[in-house]
Amino acid sequence: MLTPENYMGFILPTPEEEEAIARGIAADPDTYEPTTEEIMAMRPLRGRPVNPDKKVLLSVRYSPEVVEFFRSTGTGWQTRMDEALQEWVASHRSLSSPVSSNLNVLKKVQKGIDQADQGQMVSQEEAKHRMGRWLK
Repeated sequence: MLTPENYMGFILPTPEEEEAIARGIAADPDTYEPTTEEIMAMRPLRGRPVNPDKKVLLSVRYSPEVVEFFRSTGTGWQTRMDEALQEWVASHRSLSSPVSSNLNVLKKVQKGIDQADQGQMVSQEEAKHRMGRWLK
């Protein structure tokens, strides 16, 4: 059992001393006792802050030219790639029916992936030309 004498070298206040301390705190006009909610809000949060713009973790293959181009733009290249894709989606969303458009794009992307897997490398200019032709 813990007693004031054996609590890790500390001498705890007696109940009478605790009451005197509480009365002193209550009498002090500058004292403010925060609510439980305020105390909880003061606690530091651990971990990464929650991002309201949830992203989807996805494994995808891009042609070396596309990756090289975006990486050469420096830090934040993945964000810029995401923004470029979002712009493309926004500009093409209303052009045709979503189902057929998505299937055509997926077929074209798969064709590019197959060519990359077979080691068929093309110049950056040719890649831009193909991307423009595929996405029409």
